[in-house]
Amino acid sequence: RLDGPLSLVALQAGVEGLVSRHEVLRSTYTYRDGEPRQQVHAADAFVVDVQDWSDRDPEAQEEALAAFAHAAVLHPFDLQRELPLRVTLLRLGPQAHALVLCLHHIAGDGWSVDVLWREIEQGYAAAMSGQAAPAAPAVQY
Repeated sequence: RLDGPLSLVALQAGVEGLVSRHEVLRSTYTYRDGEPRQQVHAADAFVVDVQDWSDRDPEAQEEALAAFAHAAVLHPFDLQRELPLRVTLLRLGPQAHALVLCLHHIAGDGWSVDVLWREIEQGYAAAMSGQAAPAAPAVQY
């Protein structure tokens, strides 16, 4: 949940920065000669899916949010064609949002989720203040 004013431009910048800093978040996986291969893609713009649910009443929003999150978790990743991260922002009202992140376990674990959130927050803050985004880590996963 994100309550209060939200800049979609800054959120998009925070998520793009996260993906550009971490190769694992912009990787797909194929097989060559029967062996799995990681293919790291260029740090192109990562698109945050934005859906406007503000026309729904609050009770319907809660039910739809629970159903959306459940379906998002169950929707399989096609790691040969799709990055292992999905980000959806649900606009619930002028100052009410829900951010739904789906991260495939090939790209992270429970500990990684805290890092992911922290880096999105740092990237958002940097974009809001006109500062440079955090640098990429020296070691990639």
